[in-house]
Amino acid sequence: ERLRLSRKPSSLFFEGDPGAITAGISDDYVSWDLPLTVGLIPLVFQNGIWVDDAFRGGAISIPAKNSRLLDISNFDITFFAGKGDVSSAAIRNSAGKLDRGASVLGIAVFADTLSGYLEGGYGRTLDNRAGADFSYHNATVALTRRYGGWLSNSMRLIYNWGQGVDASARTADGFVLISENSLITSLPSTLVPYANFFYGHDRPQSLLRDAGGLLKNIGITFESDPITNSPKLDDTANDTFGGAIGLQYLFNLDQQIVVEAATVQVLGGNSRNDRSAKADQYALGVRYQLPLSNAWIFRMDGIWGLLDAAPDVLGIRVEFRRKF
Repeated sequence: ERLRLSRKPSSLFFEGDPGAITAGISDDYVSWDLPLTVGLIPLVFQNGIWVDDAFRGGAISIPAKNSRLLDISNFDITFFAGKGDVSSAAIRNSAGKLDRGASVLGIAVFADTLSGYLEGGYGRTLDNRAGADFSYHNATVALTRRYGGWLSNSMRLIYNWGQGVDASARTADGFVLISENSLITSLPSTLVPYANFFYGHDRPQSLLRDAGGLLKNIGITFESDPITNSPKLDDTANDTFGGAIGLQYLFNLDQQIVVEAATVQVLGGNSRNDRSAKADQYALGVRYQLPLSNAWIFRMDGIWGLLDAAPDVLGIRVEFRRKF
């Protein structure tokens, strides 16, 4: 395709703390903190699994609180709202593209408790278009912790409900359960074996996402990019289960190689037409990254996929990334 340049910014926002600003102006101590941001703001929650989008709106946090009664050493609460450039895979136009005219209201909570890191959230995506109402509720909970000094684990649940359309037309319902695991080896910073798994029922969705699918972080064989649209496994969790097992090695922290085997298994047989993945899928993937300087990175990704009831895929993607 032709190279297209856009003058539209990907993000443009103010971020600050009125408490600190007030203290700087008045030259007096202020005992409260209230960080906030407003504009075209990028938000990422749960490593981008629940929210990974830049939208026009704002967010405000109540930070660094604790509760002796609930055994919480530290917790934050963030409220956010957006109207404009709101991206949800559940709300698309007649061409199947993301319709970014929705609105969103949400809350996200983070807490150090249960010997780990607890995350929770609720969001309401509002479909502002005339006609069918694809508005829906989205709730999530996740716990990340270590076990026995050898396993790091994150368990995540995302649940969608409440669309006011016929069941056959719904684009956000059901749930996905994700388990992310990595072993703590004798080289914990450079040698990282991992095994990530998922189970999706009906059509679960992230609350906000402007690129990639809900399973983007499961493994490198579930990743693509909006420029090349390189091949990948089905990343929707639409009535499927499966996962990715791989090994990441960072050498002397001067380069990276990742090798991975992954699969997507369908639920309900191969005769269903309402599911994104028509049949079982398998893939092998590899990634290599090398920093060429403090600013430039060379990266190469490869995938070989065997797809039942669909053409097999083979792809290689080469990138030169510039850090600013």
